[in-house]
Amino acid sequence: MSLCDVESESLPEITQDLSIFELLWSLLTENRDLLYDLSDIVHYAKVNNIIEQKNTQNKRKKPSNAVNNQVSPNAVNVVPELTLEDYLEVLGEFVEHLRTVEPKLNEVETQEIVEALLKINSEPPEPVPCEFEEVLLELCSDGVTLRNHDKISRIFSFLDVETLLSLSLASKKTFYAVKVHLNKELYHLPFNKDTICTNLIFWIEVIDFFFKSAGTLKPIDRTEYQPILKNFNTVKSMFPVPNDSMSSHVIVTIDCLKPHYIVYCNHSNPMSHTCSSSKYHLASSIYIALDWDNNATTKIITCSEFISEYKQRLQVRDDQLVWSFNPNNINSKFLCLLLKHYLETLTECILNHDGQIEYRRTELISSAKHGIVHRIWVQLSLKWDFRFGPDPQNTLYLTIADHFRLDT
Repeated sequence: MSLCDVESESLPEITQDLSIFELLWSLLTENRDLLYDLSDIVHYAKVNNIIEQKNTQNKRKKPSNAVNNQVSPNAVNVVPELTLEDYLEVLGEFVEHLRTVEPKLNEVETQEIVEALLKINSEPPEPVPCEFEEVLLELCSDGVTLRNHDKISRIFSFLDVETLLSLSLASKKTFYAVKVHLNKELYHLPFNKDTICTNLIFWIEVIDFFFKSAGTLKPIDRTEYQPILKNFNTVKSMFPVPNDSMSSHVIVTIDCLKPHYIVYCNHSNPMSHTCSSSKYHLASSIYIALDWDNNATTKIITCSEFISEYKQRLQVRDDQLVWSFNPNNINSKFLCLLLKHYLETLTECILNHDGQIEYRRTELISSAKHGIVHRIWVQLSLKWDFRFGPDPQNTLYLTIADHFRLDT
């Protein structure tokens, strides 16, 4: 007896009381690989549709309302949804495969099968209970502590960052287990070993660990930075550009720097009390010719975008004295994961107390015929305790200032 015959006997007959939907539901529920294949096919069909539509739109001519090579910002590109005919073409081979697995489907039209498959894909069956979750991820009676916390931590300590992230997305239980594991990793880091005196002292120790001890920040390579390539080419076309004419550095500060200070701040060491509007009277001749007006842009970013900016500049120090344990598996991804989890935990605490947290990215590009000034500020501000009015009683700040200057 073949596998198809066995599965056919285990499935109910198609009758008036049993629809094709229920037959496919039973088939895909018992054979989860088919259910996963269906989900992948539908997902990639939607992704490919979006890519094809964007490629088609890019090949079209500019609209008639384009003036001075600028397109109206109100234009919205709508990607049409896939039609039933599109899904019939995409799922054709999958339907034929289902018919080899379940011969009863040969009696049903392809369109009816595809409609039922799309309905199942939109509301799939519940996941099969996992023994790993039931046994290892069992909670204690308090509903918070994992009964096998030590065993789970040992298992997770052998996993790389990609595997941990994939595991955290598998279910709510695995997400909670990974979260608890990262809490334990953060708890054993050096900045948690000293007695906490004030919020500021603890904040300084956290910044010192992630930005100085465990890792240092280096400026991004401006020669490959797309937004200023045009400015670079303009300067190179008129003057020779030796390496010593370019200088860049990164400053990490906890000073309160407002976004517009990026225009007026001291280039070597930005601080709020050194910001001056007399930018045209600085010693270097490059500042005299630069056009500073309307060259700074700022935007609100997410925690993930903040971590991405951090990772672009990060160089990890795999020093056992810094980490207090074997750093063989320490890399930039792991350090970014720890920082992201720390910031998310901090965000949760502040928001629970009606606080405010804001990530911001500010960029200044100002150029002259013989020079370029480029500055990027990636900032984080924490504010809480608004009991006495609109001004917060507690604030913490962080600014990553990546400054570059080219003066021929």
